[in-house]
Amino acid sequence: NDQALLLLQMRKRLRHAIEEVNLLKEENRWLRSAAAAAEEAAGRQPSGRSDLAGAPALDERELEEEDQRRVERARTVAEEPCRGLLGRWIDRDNPGLVQEVEESNISSSTGEEFPIVELSNMRVCFLDFQKNLLKGELVGNLLVWNDGGVWCRDLFEKMDADRDGILSEAEVRQAWADMLAFVSSETGTVSPEQFELYCQVPVPGLFARMDPEGSGSMTQEMFEAFFRGLARGGKGVLRKDFQKVQVPADSCACGNFFKSDDAYCSWCGKEQPGNIRCDGTLASGRPCRLVLTKYALQCPECAKVFRT
Repeated sequence: NDQALLLLQMRKRLRHAIEEVNLLKEENRWLRSAAAAAEEAAGRQPSGRSDLAGAPALDERELEEEDQRRVERARTVAEEPCRGLLGRWIDRDNPGLVQEVEESNISSSTGEEFPIVELSNMRVCFLDFQKNLLKGELVGNLLVWNDGGVWCRDLFEKMDADRDGILSEAEVRQAWADMLAFVSSETGTVSPEQFELYCQVPVPGLFARMDPEGSGSMTQEMFEAFFRGLARGGKGVLRKDFQKVQVPADSCACGNFFKSDDAYCSWCGKEQPGNIRCDGTLASGRPCRLVLTKYALQCPECAKVFRT
């Protein structure tokens, strides 16, 4: 049992290390995009090289007109509705906590509401119940907080590119393409680990629903067929349809929420409800008996496959 617990801890540390690497990748990608946008707004080439060296000098009137155009562009951006951060977010370290960012408040699945004091398309600040000011910055698809917290976009929100509350066939196809690129799939298929990496937070039991045969590998046809099955008469997938296949995270008596791939509570060590004990056989011929969650698709010790 000690060896099994040690293995689970090592796997958890490895997963967090992978998440941090991808967070840095997202941040680097966002910084490059922001730099390119800033250079473009300033009238330079996004490559970082200026093409004005050989251009004729602008007269004073043209400079004034250019300055006025920049002011108008800035005013247009400032007047745009700040909808970039609205929607559902999930705490990466506590998947049972779901936060709904609204125009004036943040509503938590715990029943609490927190007033927003600043909201833009890239940043949100709010006061917690102790009146501490928390600041969140959008980095890729992650909301990174000044207290060390990280929120991940709800999978539905991530796929709903136009924010109309409906997943169209085009958005589902684009989500598949984005997922293949994000996990660097070389086979054109997605494993459970890659799917979780794309989601950035575990979605209990969802991969098993997309892979009903338990093959351990999802194709584009399987992915699209799953969402077609949720759609209503060709009108796309509504959030309430998607919520029917989402399993809420179980809470522990200590107040923590269990993760779908952790057999034990990360706070107090209590077993997650519904755990299973693998009855497979190790290479040595000994019984496996590894403790796994009810969402496990395959035992990492003896490779026994479970079908949910």
